[in-house]
Formats: sequence, structure tokens, C-alpha cells
Amino acid sequence: MFPYNLSRYSNKTCLITENKVYTYSETDMICQDIECQLPSGKKLIVVEATTNVETIFIYLSLLRSDHVFIMASTANKQATKNIIKEYRPNYIWQKKDTSYSYEFSIGDYGLLKINPEPMSLNSNLCLMLSTSGSTGSSKMVRLSKKAIFFNCASIEEYLHIKSEDVTITNLPLSYSYGLSIINTHINKGASIIVSRLTVIQREFWSLCAKYKLSSLNCVPYSYEMLKRVGFMKMDIPSLKVLTQAGGKLHSKLAQEYALWASDNNVKLYIMYGQTEATARISYLAPDEILERISSIGCAIPGGKLHLQDLINGELIEGHDIAGELVYSGNNVMLGYATCTEDLAKGDELENVLHTGDIAYRDKHGFYYITGRLKRMLKIYGNRYNLDDIEHHLKGQQLDAICTGTDDNLIIVSKTKSLLEDIKTNVSLFLNIPKSLIKTAHVDTYHISEAGKIQYNKILMDLDELK
Repeated sequence: MFPYNLSRYSNKTCLITENKVYTYSETDMICQDIECQLPSGKKLIVVEATTNVETIFIYLSLLRSDHVFIMASTANKQATKNIIKEYRPNYIWQKKDTSYSYEFSIGDYGLLKINPEPMSLNSNLCLMLSTSGSTGSSKMVRLSKKAIFFNCASIEEYLHIKSEDVTITNLPLSYSYGLSIINTHINKGASIIVSRLTVIQREFWSLCAKYKLSSLNCVPYSYEMLKRVGFMKMDIPSLKVLTQAGGKLHSKLAQEYALWASDNNVKLYIMYGQTEATARISYLAPDEILERISSIGCAIPGGKLHLQDLINGELIEGHDIAGELVYSGNNVMLGYATCTEDLAKGDELENVLHTGDIAYRDKHGFYYITGRLKRMLKIYGNRYNLDDIEHHLKGQQLDAICTGTDDNLIIVSKTKSLLEDIKTNVSLFLNIPKSLIKTAHVDTYHISEAGKIQYNKILMDLDELK
């Protein structure tokens, strides 16, 4: 698989930066040099995952080693501090500080020893990633090399990734979706533009044009931004593939992109996944999207999906019956970690993941997610799905986010003048009195580095305003 023998693609372009182009042979030589300088034994290493070639070099090198490493977001310094405090790693890969002496370095980044104590690390444990939506929590997903390699092979199979493809790092490298793009493209000998630019910057599109971008991978928030910058009016003849994951794309927007893709000979893949499954769980192929616009499709190659009754956990055999979505496959995590002691644990899930998503299956075997088990609250004993309410409001062109606790439904919007209309609309939609609905104006929604709404932060802000 991809971390080993990168030189098999010889002089083909691997990584592209503003200042240099690295071939696969050059990348392999750099990784070999890093490997020789890594500490002996099995250590725990935190990688501050800045979007640059240094991060990709250390990532590939660590995958080739026996070490356990955590890809930590650079967007949340407190989260990294929490990780170091809770897990007491042996080393950290970071931007160099002249105050410290580093084991070795590449460019402005180096490996710093911070804890000499030996650690008890499971032999199958390789990579740890933060759980989705984390706002500073040190709860991590424990992944094996088997899970990473299986998911890589499965994704590149259904996306038909080829060595001629060119993609770009517009997703963070601490995020399972962002890492899966690195994995799949390097495994197939494709080229990756390494840039911290965003889709709303003109320079981003100049890079894409210069190097003939063929695939673009985005989360729902990115697709909203793309529409605002006039993406569907741009001339990008080299673009062949669009992928979407990281949350549900509103059906109306998904349809717009699907129609545009069809008219422009671009293949759009709607994908569903969780960090707990390394990256991907299911996908909806381009030729199925317009007919099943709100579906997450079917399981990835080598994986299986089924539904379990929400009350008794029994297998649901029929169609159009809601239950918890359960996935099984070799890409399922070993389990969670919340402290150093958890790193010694083995496989606790045995390739079966209860996703926590509520879904149903149609008569053709396609799955549709209707909400989250944890995105439910009760109002006077009746259960309501916050995702359903948000989806309804978007369909009414009312910009709003739903949060709250039992008997405390809170709807926030960045448009103050809409609050009364939102309250009236939701009252009619749920058939509950307006007095049971609270609304609040906020200047901004908290969006994570991976483009996901951070509901906990929104709720915390509202508590602070009381």
C-alpha cells in the first residue's frame, strides 16, 4: 500500500507546492531519511497537522513505522494541549521554536521529545484522530493500519482514481476525509497540490488551472461557499470528479450540483462516513444521484450495512422502516480512547460500528439518513429530531441552526429579522405552541476546521449570555 516503496512511481509528480514539485522518488527518499531518524521502539507521537509537505512527509513516514501517532488540528491549540495533558505523548512534531533542541527537522518543523517514559501501546494501534465535532475534547478514535489500508483500497475502487488525477488539499490533514484523499491519491500515483488556500480565494483557482485539477473534494459548507463564489459559472475543463462528505448536503443544493455536473461531464459522488470507520462507509454513484438525491447510497466495496430496531435492537428486514444504521467492515476502528490507559486496549468492536444515525432502506436497497440518535430532544414527553427541523427550515429558505436540551428547543439565526418567522414556522411544523420555542440571534455559527457545525459551542455561547 501507499506508504511503502513510493519510488515505484519513479519520476511522476507526487506533491506540488508554490515553490517546488516533488516526484515520487524524491518523496520516497525524504521519507526514508525520516525513518532513519525516528526513535526506536514503539512511541506515541503527536503531529501538529499543518497543511504542508512537511506534515505529509512525517505522516507517510510514521505509517511505515511501528509508532502510534495522533494527527492534531492546528486550528484548536487548546485541543492539542488537552491531548498532551491526557495522553502524555513521547514526542511532538511541531513548528520549530528556538527555545528547544529537536531530534531532527525538515524545513521549519521538527520532532521534539517531551516525555521519556515508556508507554503501553497495543501492537495493532497506529493512528488516532479526534472524534467529529470535537470542541477541545481529548476523546480519540483508535485506528489500525488494516483499517486505513482497507478503506483506502475501497475508496479508490469506487472513485476510479488513476495516476493521471490531480487533486488539492482543501481539507485539513487532521480530518479523516482530508487524510483519505492523501491516502488514495498517493496509492494510485496521482498528484496532490499542497496548499492552505480556500475555495473562496482567487489564488486557489489559479493553482487549480495551472496544474489542471481533476478532482475536488468538499464538505457541505464548502459547497455553499462554492455557490457564493460562482463556481458553477467557472470554466474548469480539467475537472472530472466532485466528491462530497462530512455531513448531509441539502437536497436542493445537491440537485443543483448534480444537474451542473451532468451538463459539464463531471462525476459527482455523494459519500457518507465517520472517523470511527476511518473515513467512508457508503457512497451514491453519479448515475444514481438525480433519482435518489437524498440517499447516502450503498455500502462501500467490502463493507456491509444493516438496520437495527431503535427499541429492541432486532434486525430490520423490510424496507421503509427506520432504525439505527449499523456498518461492518475492516475499516472500523479498534475503539475509542479518552486516556493513556486506553492505548493498550485491543479491538473492542470486531469490525462492527453502530453509527448512531437513524436511517431507512428503500425497496432497491439504498439507504437514507433521517437524523441522529443524539440530535433528539423531548418537549413535554414527545421526541423531536433537530436535524429534521433544520432541514425543514432550509427548505423554507430560512437560515437557522437548531440546538437545545429536553424541554428547551433553541433556534438561532444570523438574520435577526427572521427570528419571528422562524418561530411561527416551526410552531406550525411541529404543531406545538410558539411559547415552547426559543430563538436567538448570533453573529456567526461555529464551524470546525472540517466544515462541520459545532452545536456544543453554540449552546455554550447561549448559556454565557444568560
